[in-house]
Amino acid sequence: GSSVQLAVPTPPEAGLVEEAITAIHHHIRDRVTANLDSTATNAFVRHLRKLSCGDGRVFLNAAGRSAEIGMYFLDCLSAFRAIEFHRIREQTNLQALRSKDLVLCISASGKTSSVVERATVLGSLAKCPTIVNLTATAEAPRWHNSNQIWVRIPGKSKFDALPDATELLPLGSTFEYATLLYLEGVLHALQPQYDSLALNEVFGEVRLHMQTTLVGAVTRALPGLGDQRDSTERLIKHLVDLELFMTPRRWVAFDAGQMLRMCAQWVERGRPPVVFFFGVGRNNHIVRLLAGRMRNIGFNVAIPGSDQISPPMKQGDVAFAVTMDGNEPRLLEMLDLTRSFNNSLFVLTARSQSPAAQRATLAILPVDERHVSTLSPADLQRTFELASLFYVEGLAVSLIRTLGRSELEHTPPEFE
Repeated sequence: GSSVQLAVPTPPEAGLVEEAITAIHHHIRDRVTANLDSTATNAFVRHLRKLSCGDGRVFLNAAGRSAEIGMYFLDCLSAFRAIEFHRIREQTNLQALRSKDLVLCISASGKTSSVVERATVLGSLAKCPTIVNLTATAEAPRWHNSNQIWVRIPGKSKFDALPDATELLPLGSTFEYATLLYLEGVLHALQPQYDSLALNEVFGEVRLHMQTTLVGAVTRALPGLGDQRDSTERLIKHLVDLELFMTPRRWVAFDAGQMLRMCAQWVERGRPPVVFFFGVGRNNHIVRLLAGRMRNIGFNVAIPGSDQISPPMKQGDVAFAVTMDGNEPRLLEMLDLTRSFNNSLFVLTARSQSPAAQRATLAILPVDERHVSTLSPADLQRTFELASLFYVEGLAVSLIRTLGRSELEHTPPEFE
């Protein structure tokens, strides 16, 4: 009979986390900031300024990881501009949108079925809202609508890997993180102190802030990560061992006795182990980005929340949390529940002595702790969030490489 070739995991490579962050940095610096459309960016900022002065709303039309990037942006936007925002879902009544509204569409390929379908419907409305489209390629399909803005953010999509994109990062990553930094620049230009800027000056502020934010986040993260390679390696090894346990086709790595013990544990538990992700506020978008990537790699994942469907935690599960200060009461309750099952708990935090870090099996600091005391609370929060976003992508890259996954294996067709 034919034999099945199984990829044997390589030793964990914690250094890949730093390499992935550096690759994102170089892609945005070299291929994105120099190729942005100033006219489209100025128009985007102008419409958002108008919304903050009137009764218009922002609606997000996106799916998957792009939706998490979009929601992270809108959460930040509402914090200082008090603009009402919503994510378009299956049950959203598109006919209720008004001409004063703005719809933000995010799709690297421009082919995401749900995004295209909704944008097409919106474009046909008699009172069509302004539609801002963020895509990775100029060849993205364009639906008919005269009231729209197109912004190209160079990168890779799941449907069309561009030849000039870095090979280290998974499909979609270059676009997603470039979009994140672009929207950071837009947020910066929307701060009240820049309201007096002429529109022809806005684009310069957006691009400059993208560059300075990127350099700041990377330079504050990389030195600390170098100091914590052992911790990152322990985390990767633990997750790799868990993935081997969960995937029957990889049981060739175990002897008969180990497989019997696994089967007995599965029967007793009623299911394979699950990786739970905890994050409150904007940190929830960070853990969701990692959870989505790990789900595609082959892990069973859960993100508990009031609007989520999640299994109950059982002994043998694992938890991963993101928290800057590590003292949010609701998050600490989740961590205490995890520890009550004697389960492993990994925490991304800015403070090594925080309550969350003290509860963790392993605490990892994505921002060099030497910088923490030098930053204002607001700057620390933004730096921590961006460094955490880069770190979880680097972690996903390390898992993909360590497990020998191909791009096609970890980007399966999705219902989106």
